[in-house]
Amino acid sequence: MKKNTDRSRNKGRAGKMWTGAVLLAAGLLLCGCQKGEPFDAAGYVESVLDANYQGKYEEYAAFLEVSTEDAAADLEKNLDEQIRTQLEGMDEITEEGREIYKDKLKEMEKLMHYEVGEAREQEDGSFVVPVTVEPADVYQTLEQHSYDVTLEMMERGEDPDAPEGFTEILAESMQRAMDGITYGEPVEVEIRVSQDGRGAYGISDEDMQKIADAMMPR
Repeated sequence: MKKNTDRSRNKGRAGKMWTGAVLLAAGLLLCGCQKGEPFDAAGYVESVLDANYQGKYEEYAAFLEVSTEDAAADLEKNLDEQIRTQLEGMDEITEEGREIYKDKLKEMEKLMHYEVGEAREQEDGSFVVPVTVEPADVYQTLEQHSYDVTLEMMERGEDPDAPEGFTEILAESMQRAMDGITYGEPVEVEIRVSQDGRGAYGISDEDMQKIADAMMPR
């Protein structure tokens, strides 16, 4: 009976981890760029998605009028802060495990499929930009993969509660989810690009959340 109890506990812990991962992926950076004439809202949205999901920073940096290196460093810093917040209190994971998790998360995000459509300018000067995404099932399969990895470790006599065990569960579960990734029917999400009081265009946290939820539904 103890073995079954340990299995349930480890599965529950992993489930909490994957819920946090969804929120992390959704918590992408609120971005802005200075007003220009004419403003390419569709190109801007694509540059934001490419920077956050594909690790392609050149176009994004051009919109922000900063160097590619500065744009990449800024997004990397935000990702590190989000991961640090998400994993706070998880004594099971080592610094090496955090880096492995970050690397796997980046790999996962590069598998996302999206296509930016033509922007429509609104009467208030904002733009609505449609983004067609193919929902990926990575987060829907992660908990089962983590359960399977935990059982395999226990059958080998390894301790899944040890720091190295938790890291293995994390890395191997994410890898299996990526290896077996499938995509659903395309769905369209409308993103609004609007100006703040300084005339800088940006995308709200809520709309970035919509994109993330559509790409990687729970």
